[in-house]
Amino acid sequence: GPADGQVCKFDLKHLGECAKGNYGYDKGKPCIFLKLNKIFNLEHDYYNSTDSLPKDVPQGVKDRVAKLKGDDLNQVWVDCHGENPADREGMGAVKYFPPAAAFHGKYYPYMNQDGYVAPLVAVQFLNAEAGQLLHIECRAYAGNIGYDRRDKIGKAHFELLVHNENTAK
Repeated sequence: GPADGQVCKFDLKHLGECAKGNYGYDKGKPCIFLKLNKIFNLEHDYYNSTDSLPKDVPQGVKDRVAKLKGDDLNQVWVDCHGENPADREGMGAVKYFPPAAAFHGKYYPYMNQDGYVAPLVAVQFLNAEAGQLLHIECRAYAGNIGYDRRDKIGKAHFELLVHNENTAK
């Protein structure tokens, strides 16, 4: 992380295509932005090896962790998926920005520093089924981030509806 009183500035260029123009909405490839709540002085308990990941972590997260080394393993990992079989099928492929699909540890802890900008992860839906209301859940993975679907802990839920010329009528 940064030195005392300093911040690592989150550069919007890490959001790739999702930081440009209409955030993919005009192309039918919408970007959704995720952020973690700012909790003063919170140090995350990172899963910084594939061996330390819980058994229920999706394979895509394991694959991303396996490609990284050193400080780049100290991240809060993110995974987005459809809540039901029809949602998983209809959501199509997603692309994450930054590509690690994670909140890097260099931005933590949050200490109410001047100039602090919370990091973001963008999720771009590349070919979601037009006209189908999709129920999407995005989870954050770190040892000190709990998960409870009912109490909405450790996750974000949203609904996504993409239209094309045929479904927008």
